[in-house]
Amino acid sequence: MNTLSFPHYQNVIERSPSVTEVLKAFRKGKFPLEIEGSEGSFGAMLLAGIYKSEKRSFLLVVPTEREAAELILDLESLGISVLQFPWWGSMPYREMAPLSSVFGERTKALAEIVSGKFPVIVIPERAFLTPLAPPGYFKSLLFKLEEGGIIDTAVLARTLSDYGYTRVPKVQVHGEFALRGEVCDLLMAGDDEAYRILFDFDRIESIKRFDPVDQSGLNRVKECVIRPMKEVVWTDDRIDALSKNLERFEEFPGQGLSVIDDLMMRRTCPGEELFFSLAFEKAAGILDYMNDDAAVFFLEKERLENAEEVLEREYESLYKKARREREVPAPRAGSPGSGTPLAVLQGNRVIMRTARFFYVDERPGRKRRRADAHFLRSAEKFFWEHQLPKRRTRESFQTRLVFPCDGGIGSPV
Repeated sequence: MNTLSFPHYQNVIERSPSVTEVLKAFRKGKFPLEIEGSEGSFGAMLLAGIYKSEKRSFLLVVPTEREAAELILDLESLGISVLQFPWWGSMPYREMAPLSSVFGERTKALAEIVSGKFPVIVIPERAFLTPLAPPGYFKSLLFKLEEGGIIDTAVLARTLSDYGYTRVPKVQVHGEFALRGEVCDLLMAGDDEAYRILFDFDRIESIKRFDPVDQSGLNRVKECVIRPMKEVVWTDDRIDALSKNLERFEEFPGQGLSVIDDLMMRRTCPGEELFFSLAFEKAAGILDYMNDDAAVFFLEKERLENAEEVLEREYESLYKKARREREVPAPRAGSPGSGTPLAVLQGNRVIMRTARFFYVDERPGRKRRRADAHFLRSAEKFFWEHQLPKRRTRESFQTRLVFPCDGGIGSPV
């Protein structure tokens, strides 16, 4: 059985001279910091080591959604809780289904970011470059219910309806709430369990979580933070702000009246996600949701920069096609794809580039061998196949690991 655990791998890595140098440079705030030799499992272990030594907020930008999921799996294997902020998951300028689950996933992620529950956030490049509602506005949409607190059930029902929830006799699917007598059940988008709020006249008696399928569970909790179904709630103020912005854009010769009329009548419209960031005088980005001392890591920076250029061309092309069918905002007007360019980002930046693992057998006549370690699973297999469990590294023969940055930060072997 393999007895070489991930923490042991991490301890081996942290003894590398170049890794020690990286940690020292990070602690001293030598930004922007460029690191070569940070791909796959080594990158995840290095990130884990930096985080455990610093304990500040991290934003990790990766090229694709797949790599975001793989990096999260790696970091969680190292005992770090990570949040992924999702991309819309569709072609640019393709309308999302009104009840698509991604709306709830994004609002849940934003709520957890502003609450500080997950200091380490992984985000794919498309989502990173997409503008958002200002954090102050989104925070204003969240409200907390606590045991012993005061509640007005009429106001609660009206607010939930404004937030996009549907009132039903019994909660079964996401986006539904039920209010009967002195009990309110609520299933928010992105949650696996529903909330049951029991109250006595105008005071909350208890809050419990339960499985909406079989009504089992009923685990008691102290509080419940209610969030909207979508990251922008189309109130009269937001619709008015959108209307003023559309009047200024030449791609809306009709001043977007069809969109505005839909929003006024139904508080929703096809493709409304394209207009979220235009409902404000100034849009924000994911960086605006981070703490001032947060560190931003760009993993595989070369790929990120190349992909940014490709995305710009993609949005321009798809925008021209969409314009033939309906009025849509141009990429420059705050639509997806018009977020903060990577080239102008300032602050606590860490750029991480390609890496390779080198296995060195120091017995006479042996040569250095190279193995690509893309994820922790492959790294574990690599260590095991080369007989590097803890009980043999010193007893049988001398071995060591050499990382491409062992010659210093940014220096190859």
